[in-house]
Amino acid sequence: MGMVIVSPLSAVTNVGHGRLVGTATARLDSDSNVYVSGTKKASDIVGTANGELRYIQDASEVTFEAGVGLTALAFADHDELNVIDPRVSAKLGYKPSDKTDFTSDIGYARNTVANEALNDRTKSNDFTFNAQLEQNVTEKLGLRGRIGYSSQDYSTVNYSDVFSYTLGVDAVHYYSPKLKLIAGITTIENWTSNRSVGRRDPSGKDWRYTVGAEGEISPKVTGKVSAGLVSREFNTAGLEDTNAFYFSSSLAWAAAEKTIWTLTASQDLSLSAADQSLKSSVLAIGFQQGLSEKVTLDGSVGFDHANFSSVTLQRAVGATPARLVRSSRIDDGVVLRARLNYVLTADVTADLSAGYRNNDSTDGSANLKASTYDRFNIGAGLSVRF
Repeated sequence: MGMVIVSPLSAVTNVGHGRLVGTATARLDSDSNVYVSGTKKASDIVGTANGELRYIQDASEVTFEAGVGLTALAFADHDELNVIDPRVSAKLGYKPSDKTDFTSDIGYARNTVANEALNDRTKSNDFTFNAQLEQNVTEKLGLRGRIGYSSQDYSTVNYSDVFSYTLGVDAVHYYSPKLKLIAGITTIENWTSNRSVGRRDPSGKDWRYTVGAEGEISPKVTGKVSAGLVSREFNTAGLEDTNAFYFSSSLAWAAAEKTIWTLTASQDLSLSAADQSLKSSVLAIGFQQGLSEKVTLDGSVGFDHANFSSVTLQRAVGATPARLVRSSRIDDGVVLRARLNYVLTADVTADLSAGYRNNDSTDGSANLKASTYDRFNIGAGLSVRF
């Protein structure tokens, strides 16, 4: 089934020392699996409208950006899933010299999504805050402090609220004007609340030790890469403390004048709203290729692996005492995406896009039907800028 897309419409208005930027998008998607589930299967045509207004001021040592927006979803056959989600965000930066750099961001969004970890459509009120201060100590050495907090308050029944906060410090070596080498330590607290009866809190503390680089890694490769060890200590009986390799990478390679390759890779620990401890790994390779002055092709292939662990309290039945029961689940996914863009005029672009995901899941002995599924999206669209 095809899609009609209009994205984005934009306008810029100067206000005071900054500018007001408005964007609006509209699209129509054919989705073969709106619940991303192998048991709750449903296909539909989904209309999406997205509008946002942002104020940006970035012409001095203090930068500021604030935005408000709405996303509306309309389903042709499942109108009970129709929703309008608001969001607000703000960013603040302060760089009085080359030696001091402070950045922070705060945001709230109500997110209604097809949740691949939970195999269901979920609605949550999400709040995030992050701040970072980097200070040069010498010409070649600096220190960086980081703090972060996030909360996901789920209004969908049977799912818990998820919280975490982060504290970190890094040593920064200015290897060159375009490249920084980083070594740091981070502590992360994770926990859930408002759990269903019997589910145990998978709360714990993570310690992460990393080294990495960011900036221009070679004349044609830019981005960030970080690797190290993450160690998790659980507060809940029944879950075993664990160590894992940590990795985070986002790199772009300008292979030729019209060819850009990207590499995104990560492995880390987190929690899910089903009170599960989660170890997830992602690898995605993408590209953007200019075929002519008016035609470009971009796409990606990705692989992900996730290991879920949880503990529930099984109530006493007759002479059988209550006991803790540990369960696990392993997911392996493959994701393919492609889009062909054609520039009709300086402000109008047409596109044809498609995406596919296959997910296989096991619990070590049997196939998990809800987490084993296929999902296919296809579309054609039009983008307008003014």
